[in-house]
Amino acid sequence: MAFSDIKKSISSVFEERVSSPFYGSFLFSWAVWNWKIIYLTVFVSSDLIEPHNKVDYIVNNYFNWYRLLLFPFFSSVFLVTAVPWFSNLLFKVSLYYEEKRRIEKEKRDSKKRLSIEESVVVKNELFEQVEKHQKQTSSKDKEIDNLKTQMEDLIGQRALLNSQITILNDDRKKFKILYAVYGKDDQIGDVTSQTSLLLEQSKKFQVTNTDLNGDPASGIYKDFLVLYQTGGKIIPLRAKEHDFIELKDDILMVKQSEISRSIQNSANYNRLVGIFPGFWKLSYSGDISDQEEIEINSNGQYWARMSTNQPFVHLFNIEDIFIDESSGLLEFTKVAIQPHDTRRLKNHLRIMEKLTRYEGTEDGNQRQVVYQAIA
Repeated sequence: MAFSDIKKSISSVFEERVSSPFYGSFLFSWAVWNWKIIYLTVFVSSDLIEPHNKVDYIVNNYFNWYRLLLFPFFSSVFLVTAVPWFSNLLFKVSLYYEEKRRIEKEKRDSKKRLSIEESVVVKNELFEQVEKHQKQTSSKDKEIDNLKTQMEDLIGQRALLNSQITILNDDRKKFKILYAVYGKDDQIGDVTSQTSLLLEQSKKFQVTNTDLNGDPASGIYKDFLVLYQTGGKIIPLRAKEHDFIELKDDILMVKQSEISRSIQNSANYNRLVGIFPGFWKLSYSGDISDQEEIEINSNGQYWARMSTNQPFVHLFNIEDIFIDESSGLLEFTKVAIQPHDTRRLKNHLRIMEKLTRYEGTEDGNQRQVVYQAIA
């Protein structure tokens, strides 16, 4: 075992002994019972006890096991046990008499009579407190009454708002024309009132200058736009001149007339011819690998020939035309005209180079097609 460990062990034992209340009491008791030994050792000169030295003198005169061990031991036990118990008892007695003194003082103070001047002061203070309390109570009562009035007003306003909201919700669910215009580009006219009147009278009308009371864009094929509400929703509707507008179950529907269909087809054919001017070479790949020369005229007719030695033959009519040059999309359907030919060949094309080259698919992606302009 190292010396530091031995030193630490001895130090811990010494600290335990010093900090124990018994050992402290024992040392105090020993000093009281053997005070002569301490006095002789510290204050008496060796010359006074010659021929003896101090140790021999103490052993011969004061060496008594009762005083050295027994009496200090019992004194220590008394100090450690009886003295704290007696101290606690005295503390409890002190608290008891302190409480009795406080109660007696309160009794005497309660029976003490006030002087006339003191009574007057107390009464005035009491009166002021009562008056102040009454004023505060009255003020609070007024505040409560005002709050009750405000609450009643708010309840009334809430009921009114709920009623108005109910009316608005019911009104939103009803069919109503919100806005309607008729014309083309910046040449348009507001026909909201006329549209509402026509639908109220017959539930149906035709988009014409006559029915809509005027021609805002003379000589131009016009558009009709209407916004209406029904079932809590706002719905837009677009139609063309000569289309029929019909109201059924609070829903507006557009039905194309023969005139509008013819005009629309003509417009679409003109746009398609603008995209496919002149002659083109069509190349197939996929389920069919071939090529042909084609021409699409302003009547929506698709003409084709397999070689330059053959004449052009009218094979298809063009329908379902969709052109979106901003997105580079071009779609149309080739409808066979032969009696026993029921083919409807849908073309989905990308405008690779306008007026020059279009690529895409035909007939449900069964084949790849390329349209290349012939110079």
